[in-house]
Amino acid sequence: HRKFSYTWKFAPKTAEESEAVYSIIKKFKRYMAPSTGGQGHGRYFTVPAEFDIFYMFRGDENTFLNKITSCVCTGVDVNYTPQQYQSLRPINGRNGVPMSEIDFKLDFMETKLITKEDILQGY
Repeated sequence: HRKFSYTWKFAPKTAEESEAVYSIIKKFKRYMAPSTGGQGHGRYFTVPAEFDIFYMFRGDENTFLNKITSCVCTGVDVNYTPQQYQSLRPINGRNGVPMSEIDFKLDFMETKLITKEDILQGY
């Protein structure tokens, strides 16, 4: 199974941008994790979310880059202090302060084993 990673550097400048960054981080953490319990599940885990990733260019799929089959997020790495501890001003109604720079990395693994035939189809 192929594995790959994406990295981003977030540098929010306003309270709204800080809230958006923390929302993105929280969503990926949530969707990479399994669930426990719930109706009919007892003490077993339910599988985490699958992701379908496409490389796009001007509204169409970019055929110069390989296709990716459905995949799962296997890791979320967040570095809240990539340079040093630097924060923005506090946000009203929230405890603590948002960071001025955050490094964010997502690790993915495809759920399908890629064959030679798949590679001929662009995978």
